[in-house]
Amino acid sequence: MASSRKGQISVEFFLLFSVVLVLFGIFFFVANEVQHFTTFVSASGRSTLVAYSVAHSINTAFLGADGLSVYVDIPVGYNITVQPHAIVASDSLNRSGSSPVLPTNITLSVPTNASNITIRNLNGTISVTG
Repeated sequence: MASSRKGQISVEFFLLFSVVLVLFGIFFFVANEVQHFTTFVSASGRSTLVAYSVAHSINTAFLGADGLSVYVDIPVGYNITVQPHAIVASDSLNRSGSSPVLPTNITLSVPTNASNITIRNLNGTISVTG
């Protein structure tokens, strides 16, 4: 009788230990997924800030006088593109953000890893170079 009781206690301990391990595994899996999501949202927010900085400078040059030049510094590693009425900034992992712009006539010549961007108003046409 005493040996079957020891066996029962061992089995119950093993089952309880297994349940605890499964719960810890689920906890760590969920925590890892939340961390990945948080990292993605944070990087998308940085891309949106870069897009806003460039778009704000474009709008400033557009609303300013003819010949106005505006300079903006962005972090290295962002690709700037023009969409209809928007500037899109994306990083090397293709996490992107956008910001609206007023002008529709924008010429863009910015290399992928440019950090200094010059924006000029040339008779209503906005020239963006890096």
